[in-house]
Amino acid sequence: MRYGRRRPLFTVATLATLTACASAGNTAAGRASPGPVEGVYEFFASVPGGQRVVGKFHVVADTIVFDQSNDCSSKLTAPGPFVAPHDRNFVRYSCNGVVLDFDRRNPVQSSKWYAGLLVRRQREVCAQYAVQNGREVCVRNRTETYETTESRSGKLQVVRRS
Repeated sequence: MRYGRRRPLFTVATLATLTACASAGNTAAGRASPGPVEGVYEFFASVPGGQRVVGKFHVVADTIVFDQSNDCSSKLTAPGPFVAPHDRNFVRYSCNGVVLDFDRRNPVQSSKWYAGLLVRRQREVCAQYAVQNGREVCVRNRTETYETTESRSGKLQVVRRS
């Protein structure tokens, strides 16, 4: 009789496991690719600083092939400090100095661009020092303008054409 009582518990546990496995396909990972991704795509990005990156690519199997008319290259020496670490599911290209990451599983929803933007900043610096009470102190400040590069990123607009 003890054996008979365990059987319903075993059945319930098995049913719960099967239900969990069946519903796993409904998670975000299961929805990442809504259908076949092979096809022709166009992309564009408006990068701060007035730069616009446009082009066309083909997804074939698990890779991305760019049209020769694009000014894009997969030969990136060092992506720079402004780019996210590389993910195996993404294909990384550089187009006109902007790094593009295309998601092979879902290029329309998950592709991104990264760029460094040169910006001007100002800071107060000491223009004149003097010794007062045995210590060197700043007696006159001035405003200094300098340039620095800041990281920018955004969603790459990708549209499937065929």
